[in-house]
Amino acid sequence: MTRHVHRSDDIIRYYGQYVALVIADTFEAASAAAAAVKVGYETSAHDVSTTLSIDVELKVESERGDAASAFDSAPVKLDESYVTPVETHNLIELHAMVANWVGWR
Repeated sequence: MTRHVHRSDDIIRYYGQYVALVIADTFEAASAAAAAVKVGYETSAHDVSTTLSIDVELKVESERGDAASAFDSAPVKLDESYVTPVETHNLIELHAMVANWVGWR
């Protein structure tokens, strides 16, 4: 199963995710508009389960051939799902580090 999902919804999924866009005629107008953007959100519990869950409906944008019929009639079948985990940047970035100062004055 290949998952290639473009999401356009109101859920913030990671730190640094873009949530707004400002277009203006000048740099000054863009800066003022960006400063006026206020984002509010509700928090929810983190999903730390070890099972994969799909929270969106997967859609096929185009089809060619009859994959199901070809698979059913194949003399040899390999049926497996592979998932690539989300790339997470952490530990070397400051927002992901925890410091424990011992003996700091």
